[in-house]
Amino acid sequence: TLSIAMNYYPPSKRKNRTSWEPNPDYFMEKFANYPERIRNLHFSYVVMLRALRKASSFLYDYEIPDIDEENARKLLQRLLDSSILSNVFSAFDERQLFNSDADNLKQNFKGIFHNVSSILDCVQCQQCKLHGKLAMTGYGAALKVLFMEVPRLNDNEIVGFINTIVKLSESIRHVRELTEKKKKKHPTLGHTN
Repeated sequence: TLSIAMNYYPPSKRKNRTSWEPNPDYFMEKFANYPERIRNLHFSYVVMLRALRKASSFLYDYEIPDIDEENARKLLQRLLDSSILSNVFSAFDERQLFNSDADNLKQNFKGIFHNVSSILDCVQCQQCKLHGKLAMTGYGAALKVLFMEVPRLNDNEIVGFINTIVKLSESIRHVRELTEKKKKKHPTLGHTN
């Protein structure tokens, strides 16, 4: 939804738009009365970053099967060395979230992922289906890391995992940008009399 809000209006010579433009009103319609959606976005991002931090020792020297393997490895190591992974999120402990009834929770997650995957199979738009399945792979990989003592992921899980973190990061940035655009359009928004 955030991606749609950020890229709402297509380029148009008639409207003098040279690139895709955002729609802050659409953003407000979908999020203004639903603050839990933004909280869920932030929570998802924290869970993904916690999983990234837990998997960092495994990922740091990971052999990336890519044409430009050295550059990809340097970028991944730069992400893993980021200060955001070392000094943030001390208030959140995934062990408390996943420890109470881990086996039952794992089964529930498997069921949910299976249901979402089945729904995605029915989506007509191939691009939407691809992005949805990639995100589900990323979330599944993060949960796998958080549930495992020694995290091990296959190539597809790593691609989905990193891609999902990037998409969540972009979405959080989009929230800021769309909120600012809405405030500029309506300067009294949020002010009380």
